[in-house]
Amino acid sequence: LVTGILCTFGFGISLYYVVALIIRLIAGGTNANIAISKACLSDITTGKNRQLAYAYLGGVFSLSRAVSTGMAGVTAFKIPGVPFYQDNAYLLPCTIGALLNLVALIFIIFKLPETLSSNSMDKSFTIFSKVKEFSKGLKIIFLDSLLRKL
Repeated sequence: LVTGILCTFGFGISLYYVVALIIRLIAGGTNANIAISKACLSDITTGKNRQLAYAYLGGVFSLSRAVSTGMAGVTAFKIPGVPFYQDNAYLLPCTIGALLNLVALIFIIFKLPETLSSNSMDKSFTIFSKVKEFSKGLKIIFLDSLLRKL
């Protein structure tokens, strides 16, 4: 959500097509809202409740796409006399979208219960240690004098 907030606002203030395209590529590459939502739903639901939760999730994401597109169309105008907004018609819808993402982030931080058990957290630390070992192995490979000659 943090990259969503930054990229949405960055998209609104971009004045050049290339910059806007790069920002959208970054936003798309770092967006995992649906995957994380499904993971959380699988942790907090069981059986038929899970099926219903997944059905609602798909419906809510589809509805949010439709509503956000309409909201952007209605609010895409320049605001005379307000710096930045008087020159860019797309900044207001992007600001509203970024603020909605910020509200969601605050809600998640303070209201979403932790779904990892203490055993799962211990496993995540072993995953980080494996990544550390992998990076040490890459360092050895790249510093090897025989491989540099290839």
